[in-house]
Amino acid sequence: MVAPVNVTATSAMRKKAADVALASFECFSSNSEKLHDTVPESVISASRAAKYRPILKNVTTTSAAYAASLFALLTFLATPHGVGCVLFGIQLCSAFISLDYVGEHPFTAFLIGGFITGIVSVATFLPFARFWDKLYNENPQARCQQSKSYAVYAKPFFGRLEVQLAISNLLLAAFLTSAIAVTAIVAPTWVKIYSKVEDYGWPYFFFSSILYFLFIDLWAYLGHRVLHFPWLYKRVHKVHHSWKQTTAFVGLGLHPFDMMILQAGVYTAFFLFPIHIAGVALNLLYIHYHNVIDHSGVYCESWLPWQPSSLYHDDHHRCFHMNYGQSLTIWDELGGTFFKSTATYNEGTFSDFTAPGNKSKGSH
Repeated sequence: MVAPVNVTATSAMRKKAADVALASFECFSSNSEKLHDTVPESVISASRAAKYRPILKNVTTTSAAYAASLFALLTFLATPHGVGCVLFGIQLCSAFISLDYVGEHPFTAFLIGGFITGIVSVATFLPFARFWDKLYNENPQARCQQSKSYAVYAKPFFGRLEVQLAISNLLLAAFLTSAIAVTAIVAPTWVKIYSKVEDYGWPYFFFSSILYFLFIDLWAYLGHRVLHFPWLYKRVHKVHHSWKQTTAFVGLGLHPFDMMILQAGVYTAFFLFPIHIAGVALNLLYIHYHNVIDHSGVYCESWLPWQPSSLYHDDHHRCFHMNYGQSLTIWDELGGTFFKSTATYNEGTFSDFTAPGNKSKGSH
């Protein structure tokens, strides 16, 4: 449950929000309008020792938890994939025109679909990320890295590089999604997304949804690790690591090629095995939601047993070449790239597939 701040709300409003909220994270909270509980270094150290699993007890939740969680649910549209799912579901990838038109004019449908998806994606993502941006800025005591900070308001909002990159990458992904949507209509045997559960049954629906989650999570780990090979890191992925202290917009603050590598896993699965559109929607909502929180810079814990705290990825930006995973830590543990308290890390010390882990000396 996301519980960043406490805001005034009626009990009826709280109950209504609680009934519909999709929540998975708890952060330090208080009964004031701002967080005043601190995240002591002992908590950070204990979290690492516990492999980033929840260690806090009796975390107070507030009405803002429900509001933020509901907002996250509504901003499903903030991911272009979310919009793509809606377009699939209600057959609007060509902006309220018939599917016959898509078949006859695929390129025009692609442009219209990409434009609609991009506009809605940007319009819904910005306020969601801005919420966490503000939380980070106003509550330094709740940050994963309290000794250092990123001045989020030092520049005009649209003058910030991470905001510019986030917008451009959302637009890029929007047109990629539109291309997939049009392909699914023009050449349905290629794209294996389906919309009727009865086509494969409920057991396969759940199986394929879990398989999709594992597939894109493993792809994210492998792709991310490849991006940390010295040549690619220095020329592509280093852009993302310009921020050692991350905030919400950094989640999409990527080089376009970086974005395409990571997004490729999302799309590749569509050509490999049948998956229901709802399974796609749920998975991509989950990833998008956690991507923002994991880059927020705010220390948060999840009640989901497989989801590490936000410190897991924050440590990746702090230490560079470790903790490559997205939602699961198992790939790092198997690959020898999971955080080691005895290791030293710096930007010039790379881990690779032939010598997993960080064995060189450097500085945190």
